Amino acid sequence: SFAARFVIGLNFLALSLALVSVFVTNVFGYIFILMILSFVVLILIVGIPLVKDPTYEKAKQFKLWIHPIMLFALIMVILDKLYA
Repeated sequence: SFAARFVIGLNFLALSLALVSVFVTNVFGYIFILMILSFVVLILIVGIPLVKDPTYEKAKQFKLWIHPIMLFALIMVILDKLYA
């Protein structure tokens, strides 16, 4: 469905902009880059089934997975800033 593709597209846009900021500003380190790459892989693993079969149950499962993934990303950014 359009909504599923839109949400996943926004996530990829945010990740792409984050990677651009890494290379332009050189503020974040390798932990941040690894976090972004792992986030992309996790979004693909969770998001592809939603795009293939956009049902309420798949959307609910995507929502249940995306929140812990975002928490993991936040923890990785904090660790990167503490140990960089």
